Amino acid sequence: VGERPAIRAIHDEPDPRKQIALYAATQPGIHRRAGPLLRALRDAKAHDPDLAQLWERLEAWRLEGQGQFVGMLADRGVLRAGLSREDATTVVWTLCSLAVHDLLVTERGWSDERYEVWLTTALTRELLES
Repeated sequence: VGERPAIRAIHDEPDPRKQIALYAATQPGIHRRAGPLLRALRDAKAHDPDLAQLWERLEAWRLEGQGQFVGMLADRGVLRAGLSREDATTVVWTLCSLAVHDLLVTERGWSDERYEVWLTTALTRELLES
């Protein structure tokens, strides 16, 4: 994953606000590509312990990946004062979730572009000093 061009661009970008915008730009595509399978897994996990275990592993992997993004910001000293890495990771994990995407895009009819702009603004507000 770290060698994908979009991820390399995030790592190579020196401006933390632009890093967040680049990160947010990856999310609509992820949800568009993986969303149908993830929704099926999410819905089926209540009836199958193996699927529930797979869901938990995927969410742990997602949390770990988002923690790496937060760690990059933290290592640069740009996280909002008083915001721990753990709390910042939880914020990113929540805001970038399929559930939030689906509430805004599927339920409320937002375009991918509107979702991306909102996500960029929300992540910037929550993670960085104003």
